[in-house]
Amino acid sequence: MNKERREVVVIGGSIAGLMHGIMVKDLGHNVRILEQYSSSIRPSHAAGMGTGPKGHEFFNTYDRILESCTYDCPGICLLDEDSKTKRLLNTPMHFTSWDALYFRLRSNFDGLISDYCPHSPVPEDNGGKAVFELGKLVTEVSYSTTEGIVTVQFEDLVNGQTRSIQADLVIDASGAHSIIQRQLVGHIEQPYSGYVAWRGLVSENTVSEATRLLFKDRFYVFSTGNSYVVGYAVPNDQGSLKPGERFLNWVWYYTLDEESEAFSRALTDTSGHTHRSTVPVGEMDPKAWSDLKADAATALNPSFLELVNATQQPFLATIRDGASPRGSFFDGHLVLVGEALRLLRPHTGMSANQAAVHCFALRKVLLGQMSMEDWEVEVQQWGQRAALLSKTVGFYNLGPKSSFLVTLIKYLMVLASQRITRLWRLVTGY
Repeated sequence: MNKERREVVVIGGSIAGLMHGIMVKDLGHNVRILEQYSSSIRPSHAAGMGTGPKGHEFFNTYDRILESCTYDCPGICLLDEDSKTKRLLNTPMHFTSWDALYFRLRSNFDGLISDYCPHSPVPEDNGGKAVFELGKLVTEVSYSTTEGIVTVQFEDLVNGQTRSIQADLVIDASGAHSIIQRQLVGHIEQPYSGYVAWRGLVSENTVSEATRLLFKDRFYVFSTGNSYVVGYAVPNDQGSLKPGERFLNWVWYYTLDEESEAFSRALTDTSGHTHRSTVPVGEMDPKAWSDLKADAATALNPSFLELVNATQQPFLATIRDGASPRGSFFDGHLVLVGEALRLLRPHTGMSANQAAVHCFALRKVLLGQMSMEDWEVEVQQWGQRAALLSKTVGFYNLGPKSSFLVTLIKYLMVLASQRITRLWRLVTGY
């Protein structure tokens, strides 16, 4: 790991993979991203997302495009059953969409041209080489202890050939279903939380003026008692954040028994295939969607009901937990990052933020400012806090209250324990 210019392979070309690729390239190393998907122009994820404070810092540090793909949200607005403001919470946040974030990162990594980024930023003279390879399914990794080299084996999905390449460092950012994670640590349980997230995007110009004005700039929340729904504005499909041109993103966290007929129906798509985790955009069974809209008619306030009824292509994701017991392997020559390391519940919008936390910590390792052992401690402790905080928010809104109180106490105990540990290490040097 002490070479002046390293050869780095990133497995997975989504948000976490691209963040790490940009950071490593910026340090002057050569980066090759291996992405399973066969096209750079991804189908729309139809999903909004927050960047979190570290994600916002990442863009301030690395984004070389002048126009912002995020906007500043002053905080949370709690709505009542009449869509009136019940309470305002000043908790600044930054929002965008998955699509806008992906294409912005691609533009910064390898100069991809898209509707979101029609012009590539000027390449930096001191950066490393950036290569983004499509249709490459990584199947196995191995390590030479004598040479300090990782061999990455992958299947070329275009021609069916099996190939391999070598790297000084491998960053696995292939998500919660990582093949490499499973090879290194075995099967990791991802238990179902007991609820799902129904989601959708609606163009601002298709809703009433009252709803358009309501969803102006805050993060809006309405609780039904045993479920809750959130909504906020995001860039449209060309990246515009201009009021009147944006999309409105909504997410309805909805309790659903895993053994129920309703759960099975919700996870079965139009072709009859039953998914485990996500029903993609455009594949929702009309009967399941009709059932949800019927429930929305009695459960939601007028503004959120209008968003649900105006949604043309909803999708669904089950909410699950999961974490790898380790993040660093092969003497620090391979790391798991993003959801390959920890799957977080989405209540606090920490997916992009987690990727940035991992990214900035790894940057310190590559600069010699942190050991890989300390990287492991930092990312695992952060992940433990983030997981408990997100669960706490979820239980607060969904219940039961006993679970909320237990999880809140666990979160506070972890905070105290980690602070004591950091103080002990500072004082003793261990």
